[in-house]
Amino acid sequence: FSALRRAEAPEPFSTRDLVGHDAYVQVGIPAGRYGSVLVKAEGQTHEFAATSDRDVPAGRTVRVTGVAGNGLIVEDDNASAADAAGAEEG
Repeated sequence: FSALRRAEAPEPFSTRDLVGHDAYVQVGIPAGRYGSVLVKAEGQTHEFAATSDRDVPAGRTVRVTGVAGNGLIVEDDNASAADAAGAEEG
C-alpha cells in the first residue's frame, strides 16, 4: 500500500493558490458581475468564473487578486495604467 500512496497525485491546488497569477479573459467581465478567465496552473489551463470592480473586455490579461466563492477576483492592470495616463494628461 505504501507504493500506491506514493503514486497518488499531490493535493489539488486551491483557488487561493492562484492569487498573483495572470489570467486571460475569455468572456468579458462587466463591472461587479461575472465573466470567465483562463488560468494556467500545474501544467494545465483551468477555466474559472471571475469578477472585477471595472469592465474588463475579452482578450485582456488580468491579475488574480482574490477569491470570491468558487470564482476569482481579478484586476485589469491595463485599465489602471490607462487611468493614470488619462490623469496625467488632464
